[in-house]
Amino acid sequence: MRGHTNGVRDKVAELDLLRAIAAISVIIIHITATPLMLGIQGSPYHLAVTLANQFARFSIPAFVFVTGFVLFYNYRDYHSVNWSAYFRKRITYVLVPYFLWSLLYFLFKQYISFREINLTEAWMPFLKALLMGESFYHLYFVVLIFQFYLLFPLVLPLWQRVEKHAGLVTLVIFGLYLAWVAMLFYNIRPWSSPLISFLFKYQGKLFLTWLGFFVLGAYCAGRLSTVRAFLLRWTNWFVLGACALLVAMVAEFYGRIAQPGVIISYAATSIRPLGILFTVVTIMAIIAVALKYLPGSSPLTRFTGKVSGQSYGIYLIHPLVLTFLEVFEGRLGLGYHWWVVLFNLLLCCMISYLGAYLLSRNSWTRHLIGR
Repeated sequence: MRGHTNGVRDKVAELDLLRAIAAISVIIIHITATPLMLGIQGSPYHLAVTLANQFARFSIPAFVFVTGFVLFYNYRDYHSVNWSAYFRKRITYVLVPYFLWSLLYFLFKQYISFREINLTEAWMPFLKALLMGESFYHLYFVVLIFQFYLLFPLVLPLWQRVEKHAGLVTLVIFGLYLAWVAMLFYNIRPWSSPLISFLFKYQGKLFLTWLGFFVLGAYCAGRLSTVRAFLLRWTNWFVLGACALLVAMVAEFYGRIAQPGVIISYAATSIRPLGILFTVVTIMAIIAVALKYLPGSSPLTRFTGKVSGQSYGIYLIHPLVLTFLEVFEGRLGLGYHWWVVLFNLLLCCMISYLGAYLLSRNSWTRHLIGR
């Protein structure tokens, strides 16, 4: 993405590692979802699956953080931004691929559910699925991110006014955000109203549920040199903190599912106070590791750059790959043994990346995967 306020800005290379790990982590969440529910709780296998799943939970808020960072890094001054070009890019590179994949997944879901497709009756359910991000289980995220794209022109002039006090503003907003997450997780409703019911029902799809990470990204973009120096100084502590919080996440997960009536998806979610803290520390740890240990010319840096560049395409494609793998393996009766899960992860990552890469190389198919 290019800015319109300060010319071409330097690439923030450390974001590549964050995007790459987050893209792979999204796949990990979806691959471990079933064994997390069906595995024998407390077994070494289930513990390994839980560790992987809980670590990967940082991925969605990490992408929101990156979105906030990139927007505020590239667009500094409201009056200097070409807003028609801004929205044209988002429509071309985000909404067009989203529409095409939503249609594909909507038809695919009808097919695998053995439903007859009546085109004259299907367009209304499709429009609803399109607006809500429900054509397939992962597409809600695009609806979520686009809310931030729509909000950004409204937020930017406000942010410019308080930029001198960005640290304090970020701290206050994040504190309020953490309180909101606690209310969502513990189902604390201050009053009964249609609005509150809506916010709780669709919490994962609404910008308010992830706003703290968008603001944190904005702060880091505006104080990049300070943040870099801070992370370089405390790299090892952030890594240790992320590891300690991951252990706490797993312990909390097992503690909750031991209670009668607790749904596993509720216990595993990242939308919980401990999950928010873990995600913040993990994001900073990954950026710090990239700054300190990944030189710009290393093979790993080039690899993460390539994966990062295809992260949107990987996100759009991977459920299709995973569904075919699970259907095929189901017919063979392979189950969810550890080697099957690992095989699915490796194959799904490779095919999704290769598919995104090949589609991006052709001018006719480039709009399928955006950027």
